[in-house]
Amino acid sequence: NKAGMKIASPALTINYVPTEEEIQKCYDFGKEFAKSIIAS
Repeated sequence: NKAGMKIASPALTINYVPTEEEIQKCYDFGKEFAKSIIAS
């Protein structure tokens, strides 16, 4: 990418009111994102 930054994971998109599954995906996304920040 142009900014020279590593992309931690694909984008996460949630529309309107999230389902339980989408809430879990958000939680998992946050955990993986935090791990990538700590590892860098």
